[in-house]
Amino acid sequence: MKIESYLIYSFFISDYCELIFQKTEIGGNLYADIRLFLHSTKYTGPTPKGLILKKSLLEELIKVLKHDKIRIIKSDEEGEISRLSYKNGSLVVISLRESTVDNNPVCIDIREYIISPKYEGFTKKGVRFSVDQLDEFIKGCEMLVNAL
Repeated sequence: MKIESYLIYSFFISDYCELIFQKTEIGGNLYADIRLFLHSTKYTGPTPKGLILKKSLLEELIKVLKHDKIRIIKSDEEGEISRLSYKNGSLVVISLRESTVDNNPVCIDIREYIISPKYEGFTKKGVRFSVDQLDEFIKGCEMLVNAL
């Protein structure tokens, strides 16, 4: 199966890690691909950590982030913001987690959550960034929607 990706937007979430927004074609279908891109002495390139979303799910994600923007920015407590249907047996969960990216008390975590007979919980597929970067993230998502 042929996979082609086109960079639409990016911004740095740390000194060595960039969040990239790509239009990805898989088997003739277009998807939004949001993932981490590392810049280090050992490895420079995309990571498997990220999400590949249909345009409709990306639009839903933007809607939730805009609707809950003030609550997200002002919050200093961990908690779930929303759950969006993703694939069979999985969701995309938007939540606030203890910050590992800056001095804010919480950061934004958007991650796949699996529900199956053998396992229920979060996967490594997702992104985490500062609440201070929410507007940048929304901008990247909107640019990606327009490119799809």
